[in-house]
Amino acid sequence: MLLCAIFTPGSEELQSAFNYAISFHNNNDTQARFKVEPVVEVLESDDSYKIGQTLCSQMERGIFALITPSSDPSYDTFAAYSNMFQMPLVSPAFPQQTSTDRPSYMGVSLRPRYLGAIVDIINFYNWKTIIYLYDTDNGKYCYSTFI
Repeated sequence: MLLCAIFTPGSEELQSAFNYAISFHNNNDTQARFKVEPVVEVLESDDSYKIGQTLCSQMERGIFALITPSSDPSYDTFAAYSNMFQMPLVSPAFPQQTSTDRPSYMGVSLRPRYLGAIVDIINFYNWKTIIYLYDTDNGKYCYSTFI
């Protein structure tokens, strides 16, 4: 089975983790019912034309799923192809702010959405003031949720 993974430049750690997971799966004789052949591409995330070309090329080869670290500029393109061809789209985390006209119906995020849980805890304890520290861009979307 072919599994397409699309990475962006500078994502060597993610590529290494992906290669390790594929190797671990393929070499685990007791659990692996099938072998996976990875097809890895490294693309600029904001070039939707190149993404489309690459996806079409890989679909011609017979990929059955797409794994990609979806960033905001490329998410709509991946979601559109995933939805159109009913191909699973797996990502470590989908962007918090996405276009409303292209949700990913076939997408699976490995990181659950946690902002709703944070708001629920604040409301449950009736906290009037909080300090929310974050180290990623996801925190900037929390601010509008809390207001």
